[in-house]
Amino acid sequence: EGKFAAQVGFYRAESLYHLGKLREAATAYQEWLAEHSSDPLAREVQLALGATQTELGEAKEAIATLTKLLQSSEQDATDPELTLRLGTALVEDGQYAKGAEQLAVAAAASGFADADYALEQQAAALFQAGEYRQAAELYAALPQRFPQSDLAASSSASAGKSYYQAGDFATAATHLKRALEAAPND
Repeated sequence: EGKFAAQVGFYRAESLYHLGKLREAATAYQEWLAEHSSDPLAREVQLALGATQTELGEAKEAIATLTKLLQSSEQDATDPELTLRLGTALVEDGQYAKGAEQLAVAAAASGFADADYALEQQAAALFQAGEYRQAAELYAALPQRFPQSDLAASSSASAGKSYYQAGDFATAATHLKRALEAAPND
């Protein structure tokens, strides 16, 4: 083991991931963790492994990986990257309410670059759980909280659909009209 073995192994696994070789990347991340568990990069590798497992459709394994990381430090309970990835895995596993709770933590994180995405995913999880009014309110809040987000325009349509499912047809019509006005050719 050279002094750069941990970094080389990390970047190898990352390269495999970016090449779309998810199974090989997951194996490389697991091997890396077995050899370098005390390395400062271990947290990053566990996050990457959890995300890769989710993308591979291995939600239960991702939940186990990310929950282990979450339990390793109290500060991780509010880490937006970790809670976003764990929330996504929980939703993939059909645990919509638990996933929405984790996604809410990420969406509320000040300065988190993916907070808009986390909010949208939280709303989607609530919709899947049948909590249509709550989903609608989150979708409707997205353009106000994140006016520059690429997700702002589509959130009006999602809010409208959610209000419709909740039986609030007047509010649904308002949001669906906004969605049509914002993107008339979509």
